[in-house]
Amino acid sequence: MIYQLKKSTLFILILFMINQHGMAQTNYETLWKFVVKLENDGKTKDALKSVEGIIEKARKDKNTSQTVKALLYKYRYVMTLEEESELKIVSGLKDEIRKSSGADKAVLQSILAELYFQYFNDNSWKFSNRTETDEKQSDDFRTWDLKTLFKEINTYYIASLENKELLQQTKLDSYTPILAQQKGSQVLRPTLYDLLANRAIDYFNNDKSNLAEPSNAFSIDDKKYFGTASEFVSIKLNDADKNSQDYNAGRIYHDLLAFRLKDKLNLDALADADLKRLQFIRAHYFNKDENETLYYEALQRIKTEYSKCNV
Repeated sequence: MIYQLKKSTLFILILFMINQHGMAQTNYETLWKFVVKLENDGKTKDALKSVEGIIEKARKDKNTSQTVKALLYKYRYVMTLEEESELKIVSGLKDEIRKSSGADKAVLQSILAELYFQYFNDNSWKFSNRTETDEKQSDDFRTWDLKTLFKEINTYYIASLENKELLQQTKLDSYTPILAQQKGSQVLRPTLYDLLANRAIDYFNNDKSNLAEPSNAFSIDDKKYFGTASEFVSIKLNDADKNSQDYNAGRIYHDLLAFRLKDKLNLDALADADLKRLQFIRAHYFNKDENETLYYEALQRIKTEYSKCNV
C-alpha cells in the first residue's frame, strides 16, 4: 500500500476503481508495465512522470478509459508525494472536468461527487458546528458547511448524467481498464449510463445524503408507484420537492427504467433496476399500513415478469 498512515482515507476509492490485474489495451500494455515496475521499485516520482506521458498519449488517441485510468494513477501518486494532496487532487480533477467533454467528463464528474461524499463520511464530525450559508464562501471544500457540500455533490452527480444519449450508447466494456468487475456485472450494467445512473442512485438513496434536509422532505402518496415499470415511467413525478435527495433518486429511476424498457434484449438489467425501484418506493410510501402488502404484490408480479432473468 503506497498510502502513508497519516494520509486521509478520502481518496481510497482511487484504488478500487483501478483494476490493476486487468489487461490494458495492447498499445498501452508496455507503458503500464513500465509504470508498475517503477512503482514497485519505489520510484514514485518517475512513475508519476510516466503516467503523465500516458495521459498525453491517451488524450491524443481520444481513449477515454485510458485517460481516466491514468488520471486516477496520477492522483494516487500525488497523494503520496505532495502536502495538502486532497485539495490539490480535487482542484486538478475540477480542471480536468473543465477541459473534458462527453463520456470523459461524465465519468470524472461522478468520481468527484464520490470523493466529496467520502470526505464527508471521513470527517462528519467537523460539520456539527459550522454555520450554513446560502452561497459558497470558498473553493476550499474542507471549509464548507454541510448544505454547501451536499449541494456540490448533487450538482456533480446530476451533471454526470446530462449527456444521456451518448452515455446510453457507450458500452461499458470499453471501460474495463478502470473497473474492478464482479462476475456477470456487465449484464446488469451494460452501458456507461447504467453504471453512472446507479452510482448516482446509490448516493441519493444513502440516508447520510439527506442530513441537510428537513425530515420527510419527500414521500410517495399514490399506490400506482408500485405498478409495472411501464406504468411507473408514465407517471409525472411531483417536482415540488425537486431539491430533495429522494426526488432526485426517483427521477433517475424514472429515466433509467425508461431507457431499459427500450432494450428488449437485456431483461436482466431491466429487472435489476425495477427491483431497486420497488425497494425505493417501499421506503418512501406514505401509508405504512398498506406498504408491505403492495410491495409483496409487486414482488410476486415481477417474479413472473422476469422469470427468465438471472437477477
